[in-house]
Amino acid sequence: MVAQRGTCLSMNKKTAIIVSGGGMTCAYSAGVILALVDKYHLTKPDIVIGGSASTGTLAYYVAGQYSSIRRVWCELLPTRKLISLLRFWRFVNVDYLIDEIFCKKEPISLKRIYSSRINYLIAVTEWKTGKVEYFSNKSRDDIIEAMRASMAVPIAYNKRVCIKGKNYCDTFISSQIENNVYKAIELGAERLIIIAG
Repeated sequence: MVAQRGTCLSMNKKTAIIVSGGGMTCAYSAGVILALVDKYHLTKPDIVIGGSASTGTLAYYVAGQYSSIRRVWCELLPTRKLISLLRFWRFVNVDYLIDEIFCKKEPISLKRIYSSRINYLIAVTEWKTGKVEYFSNKSRDDIIEAMRASMAVPIAYNKRVCIKGKNYCDTFISSQIENNVYKAIELGAERLIIIAG
């Protein structure tokens, strides 16, 4: 089904939005998410799934903080505090992104995320097994730490994130769109909107 510009997408089928990871290519995904809101009024899908840098955009989306998506990508992310090749041991400062931007400068409303009817899933890689696992607002998982784990690229961030006694990180496996598509289908999604940057 193709929606006309400015109209609401029909939500008769269980709908999932699946967003790929991939660092700064997620700026494209942020633009598509905003277009789905602005042009098609798609604000209440059943499921959203993302990994890596797309998890922040999806958190704001689930919380209904659409203007925050634009502000974060256009104003707050372009800084050497986040990415610096001179800081070779950790050239992507995920802690700055999570603790300063997502928690202080443009706080994500966790209350809205946990009360949302949207099932928000964050894909991560379990360090020992190398398998994809998912954290969700429906399971009352720690969304902030799950996002941190989902962005913890071993070379760029250079540390693992421990949640409930297990170590997690970001790899191409958890950022891979195919795994998240299978997860959405497993959860009963009938319509898939796939955003790959």
